[in-house]
Amino acid sequence: MDLWAKHAPLPLLAEGTFRLPEEAPKLVTLLNRTLKKRGLVFGLRRLQGEKYVLSIYDVSQEGLHGHS
Repeated sequence: MDLWAKHAPLPLLAEGTFRLPEEAPKLVTLLNRTLKKRGLVFGLRRLQGEKYVLSIYDVSQEGLHGHS
């Protein structure tokens, strides 16, 4: 099964590394459900131990086509 999407990379607005508790994925799910309609998508990637990278992407039409 191919897990990688075949599309242009999403515009990254911000990214930070944090030490997060075990329910961090639930927080990202809440953010995505709440803010996706506003053009924001959140990603969470585990590094090691309790360290995670939180990424915020702009998936609005403006973000996908660049700011003019």
